[in-house]
Amino acid sequence: MKLTAHISADGQIQGLVAIPKGELNAGLTVTPGAYVCEIEAHGLKGETAEPDELTKLLETHVVEFTPARGKLVPRRK
Repeated sequence: MKLTAHISADGQIQGLVAIPKGELNAGLTVTPGAYVCEIEAHGLKGETAEPDELTKLLETHVVEFTPARGKLVPRRK
């Protein structure tokens, strides 16, 4: 599964798009000061993502961002 994140400059995830590999291409429109990157090693299993899995990622993770690469990491409390 391909997971793409719309993130702010500080790594806060503003939106996620989960797409089965090879089936469809999709993207997110970027607003000024925001970024879009593909998330690797996201831990989601199977070809589809359940909404509660994506919600949990949104609530518990941020993205460590370098240009064109993102890494999902647990949030600091």
